[in-house]
This record gives sequence, structure tokens and C-alpha cells, in this order.
Amino acid sequence: MAHLGEELAFIKTQALSLSHIPVTLDNDYQPALEDLPKKVPIFPVTVPPPPSKSQTASGSTSSTTDPSSSTATSGGIPIVVKSTKPPLTFNLTVHPTDTVSQIKLQLEKDHLRAPTADSQRLLIKGKVLADNKLLKEYPISTDSSSPTTITLMTKPGSTWTGEERAAPSPGGVVIAEPESFAAPSPSTATGAKLPPPTSAKGHGRSLSGAADTMPLPSLTLSPTPSTDGQTPGVDLALAVELDMQPDPPRQSTPTQDAYTAVIADPEFWGKLQKFLLNEFKTEGDADKAWEQFFLVSKSSLTAHQIAKIRDVTGKSAMAGLS
Repeated sequence: MAHLGEELAFIKTQALSLSHIPVTLDNDYQPALEDLPKKVPIFPVTVPPPPSKSQTASGSTSSTTDPSSSTATSGGIPIVVKSTKPPLTFNLTVHPTDTVSQIKLQLEKDHLRAPTADSQRLLIKGKVLADNKLLKEYPISTDSSSPTTITLMTKPGSTWTGEERAAPSPGGVVIAEPESFAAPSPSTATGAKLPPPTSAKGHGRSLSGAADTMPLPSLTLSPTPSTDGQTPGVDLALAVELDMQPDPPRQSTPTQDAYTAVIADPEFWGKLQKFLLNEFKTEGDADKAWEQFFLVSKSSLTAHQIAKIRDVTGKSAMAGLS
């Protein structure tokens, strides 16, 4: 039994290690037919039973349905919306499956004297109707002879006088005409400002072209007024063109590639260290000269190359230098 337990533990460990190994399949891989599922799984869906049919006296059959749904399909049910301040009454024809928010929008659309939908509060027997609920979830009458009365109130902070609102536009969106700005005509009179040029170089940064029509900044030069007070100053508005085009990428040359390859070799910096130790009297001066030359060359090196050079030569960053 002891050996059996060890073997089971070994098999579990081996299976766990194999489960972490990724499996790579070709793009055109297709499983064998015997590996495919034998039967497509079917999820159980509850299907309601069909409506029962009752036999009438004339022999025809009629299906029994919900009276509220039959009324809704036959043209809706009437409701009466009343408000106390101001005393107004609005008649609507709605469906039991309409939400309260839809009824508010219908009231605002059909009656211009009604408040807007966002300021309405509808109540049935003192209970506020929630916007996301259906009308049939509340006690309503489906009889057209005695329609349900719904109380209309406004939300706190809303002002409603009951006066007739302006009819909305056919499209529902009012587009304001932009104001036309006339450019000042150039004048040689004293103190006049020269208008900026009508055509200027675009910024070049807009994807939709909107930035190309942006007005360019202008610079106004005001000379120092004369001491006699008779010669007035003249303001000149000069258009400042901004070239926002990005600089073209720099292309490396064979000479630069050879230079980078040499300074990226840690052996080069080791030879330089030995040379500076022979030239300078003290080791501190030699280290300082080596560090200055290394800082100048860091712009052509990557962070990995810099760390490798310092690791091989044993040089760490000096105080005050990076």
C-alpha cells in the first residue's frame, strides 16, 4: 500500500507538470472524427403551453387570454391625467405594456400645456410610479367607460405654470445659424490694425481637418509713443505661422554604426581606463576623465549597454554625475 501511495503521488505530480506545458496546433488543424462530440448538447428551454380553446354556442372556438392584453392589442386603454396646481386634465390612450417613462414622454408630446417628462411625477392613489416599471404592474382599469385617474405633480425645484409651450421643430433638433464675422478691411489710417492673412499654413495635426482651419496666433507691436504727444503710435498685427510638422526621423550612416559598435564594447572602456591611468598622476583624476568621456557617450548607448560597461569595468556613477 505504501508503494501504491507513492506511485499515485508521482502520477499526480507528473500530470500537474504536464498541464502547464502549452500545446501549439497548426492553423489548419482539425480534430479527428472520433474525437468530436457524439451529440450536440441541448439546453433545456421552458416552453409555455398553448392557450386552451373553449367551444362557443355557435360552434366557433375562441382562445382565453388576459383581458388586459386583449384590450392593449385592440387599440389601448384610456387614462386621465389630472393636476391640482394648475387645475388641468389630460386624456391619453396607452398600452398596459408601456413603461411609465414612455407615458411621460407621450404626455409631453401630445399636450403642449403639460410639463416636460423629466419634471413629471405620476401617482396612483398616492403611490409614485417608477419610470422603469410597466403600467400593468399598477392597479389600472381596462374598462373604457371608467378610465383610471393618474395624479400629475412636478418634481421639487421644477416650475410649471400650465401655459402652452412652443411646438418642437419637425426634426426635434434646433440648429442655430452661426454668426458671420466680417474681416476688418485694411486701412492705412493711423492706429488701424492690419488683418491677418486669409491663407496660412495648416498645423497638420488634425485627423478630421478641423485644425487646418484654426486661426493662427497674431503678434501686436505697439511702438513707444513720442515725447511731443503729437505722433500717435501705430499697432501692427503680424500673423505668426507655426510649423507643427514633426521632424523627419534621423537615418543612421555606416560611420555612426561603426562608432556605436566600438563604444558599446566594454573592452574599449577597459583599454581607455588603462590609458588614462598611465597619463594621469593620480587615480582620482584618471577616474574623473574616464567618467566625463563616458557621460558624453551615453547618448549613443542603451540602458543595458551602460549597465554592462559599468559592471565589467567596475565603475559606478560618481557623486554629482549620472
